[in-house]
Amino acid sequence: DGDGMNNWQEWVCYTCPTNSLMYLHLVSVVPVGANVAVTWTSTTGVNYFLERSTNPASPFKLIATNLMGQLSEFVYTDTNAAGRGPFYYRVGVRAPSP
Repeated sequence: DGDGMNNWQEWVCYTCPTNSLMYLHLVSVVPVGANVAVTWTSTTGVNYFLERSTNPASPFKLIATNLMGQLSEFVYTDTNAAGRGPFYYRVGVRAPSP
């Protein structure tokens, strides 16, 4: 469908491989006081994880796991983002066990 995800990735994320508007992606990353609110597209029943880095070329650090999806968007507040950044985030999904 041209959204950059193959059929297996769409299956793992519970998104639709024929709908280019339905894919896992970050919606926003917004400072909220000393914290950072990270929002992504979400699907009920999907188990997400979130990673952060201060440089997109450096390794990302796992900051949250077992984040159960919601009906529309998931908002995670990163309370451990020390300093002014910059911060880079990526969200992922654990593939279901066979």
